[in-house]
Amino acid sequence: MKSIVILGAGGFARELMWLIESIGNWKILGFIRSESQGEITELHGYRNYPTIGFFTKDYPNYADIYFCLGAGSPKVKESMDYEARAYGLVPCPALVHPDVKLHPSIQLSENVVLCEGASLTVDITIGYGTMLNLHCTVGHDTKIGDFCTFSPGVHLSGNVVVENNVECGTNSSVLPYCTLGVGCVLGAGAVAVKSIPAGVVAVGIPAKQKG
Repeated sequence: MKSIVILGAGGFARELMWLIESIGNWKILGFIRSESQGEITELHGYRNYPTIGFFTKDYPNYADIYFCLGAGSPKVKESMDYEARAYGLVPCPALVHPDVKLHPSIQLSENVVLCEGASLTVDITIGYGTMLNLHCTVGHDTKIGDFCTFSPGVHLSGNVVVENNVECGTNSSVLPYCTLGVGCVLGAGAVAVKSIPAGVVAVGIPAKQKG
């Protein structure tokens, strides 16, 4: 059984704990929350370490320990990933809920998370550190970049391109052939009927730049 530690200890980190427990072939060593100081506590029966440094004191032979990204913010995930790699922890393979079906043509990078109810069709690529929360759907020939976050109920049509560090809010949708630019945010319930530029926050139906 492989060992894994969850970076973060907030809401999604605890949801990720449950997903890992559902997969069943991992030994969870604990959580590492983003604090510079603090005591080691417990969370759902697992140790909750204040820093990676505290964790490595308990596990000095940590070169074979995997880490996963228990955060929603793309920037936070990227920062967590950088620190964990600097310590020599190993990025985990994709974590996929047992009920999610995957066609052989789908390509998943490391530290991808597919939560319960996610539905993907064919010829889809998902980049490093990207998370699809509950009941997201992804259509054919869609390409998703690194460190993206999709809240529950996001729907990506076929032939969509999602660049790195994109956030899509709950129940938002993207129509075919649209591109979501680097670091953009699609608000909850918004519908992207055309491409969204990099760094833009877009809301509404149809989705338009906020402000």
